[in-house]
Amino acid sequence: MSSNDRPYVLAILPALYTSTVINVVKPLLQLHLAAKIQMDISFESLVTPSKLAWADVVIFCRNIEPEYGHLLELAFTWGKPIIYDLDDNLLEAPDSTPGLRYFRHPERQAQLKKYLTQANLVRVYAPALQRYLASYNSNVFKVNGPLDWKLVPSSFPPRTSQRVRLVYATARLEDEIGEMLVNSILRILNTFPQVELTIWGPQLKALQRQPGVRHLNVIMDYDAFFYKFARQRFDIGLAPLPDDLFHRCKTNVKFREFAACQIAGVYSNIEVYSECVENGITGLLVGSDEVEWFTAIARLIEDLSLRENIQRQAQTFARQHYNHEQMQADWLAHIQQVLAASPQIATSQLQGGGPVKNIISTTSDTRPAALATGVLNQALRYSTRIVPMLKERGLYVTLGRIRLHLSSFKQLISLKIKLWHLQHQQSKEQKLQQ
Repeated sequence: MSSNDRPYVLAILPALYTSTVINVVKPLLQLHLAAKIQMDISFESLVTPSKLAWADVVIFCRNIEPEYGHLLELAFTWGKPIIYDLDDNLLEAPDSTPGLRYFRHPERQAQLKKYLTQANLVRVYAPALQRYLASYNSNVFKVNGPLDWKLVPSSFPPRTSQRVRLVYATARLEDEIGEMLVNSILRILNTFPQVELTIWGPQLKALQRQPGVRHLNVIMDYDAFFYKFARQRFDIGLAPLPDDLFHRCKTNVKFREFAACQIAGVYSNIEVYSECVENGITGLLVGSDEVEWFTAIARLIEDLSLRENIQRQAQTFARQHYNHEQMQADWLAHIQQVLAASPQIATSQLQGGGPVKNIISTTSDTRPAALATGVLNQALRYSTRIVPMLKERGLYVTLGRIRLHLSSFKQLISLKIKLWHLQHQQSKEQKLQQ
């Protein structure tokens, strides 16, 4: 398929973080490189109506801010095929959790429902979320989450240490879920002196000064995090989740990470994990009781054969079910599906008859100076929130949020530079062919 055959797919994102990067940006970029689509990425705060007008397909992911609801309304009014990608049940975000309280604002809830009802297709990553959203949209598709095997070593060095290395990792800076494990972990540390625990992300105060425990800061760039995580040679991974509607709708990213890295996981026995984990074969499933968690962790510490079997079999399962190639195929199928169903898209364009749009020269936020100005303006807007956040959520969380936004800006600029380079290279090749 030549470059002239590609529909222009515009992904309008709130920011670049784990969900938007691995579920949207990376697979769309690979489709762009494979000449299946012409992709562009922008923050919702940077998109102009003129940019939106060029799009053949518009993709949103976790967008919820009413301030940018006009972009959805324009896309809907103009008959643009819309795909909404969601990996959390944000309609049921717990109001008691500081990091999730933001999503509970009535205006944001109303805006989210507009995205769900006006989208031509909704993509989710959990059966429970697919069932929940069926009342908002008849085209809700459950897909498997991605796994970038290029970030995982092709072969792992043997584990030679006599220590058993546990890991609990999350990007949540305010982490109530980790507190579920504290008593069980303290008992593990007291019972098994050979255990070493890494807490990657949050600061669990009860464990901060415990011997054998180290805390690592969140790495905001997911690829950089997973590359480093895959080379730590952890033995056992811990993945607790409360059994409520919000958490039952989450994606199984921890199983994918643990399995890919040959880490034997202990998982909460809720649908997120029971759907993919075969108990005793690819992981251990446990209830919410502290004794159950201690018993399961202790079992893996003491039974080396079981631990190694789970590590090996989980990775085999992950290789069979999670990869970027399948993620890309799913995205392409969904893009083609909404294009085919759209009365605004001619059949000739769907099959490759439409001209390539020179996005670089015709849209405002893709020019370097305009992009830099837009990013600077957004950074200044975020800066006004620092003092209120510092008062409400403390220094650690505030610094974490600042790092998140700085990383997001950096990733966007890097991605735009890559797309500019590809576009100019393509233009040169087209001129040589003329």
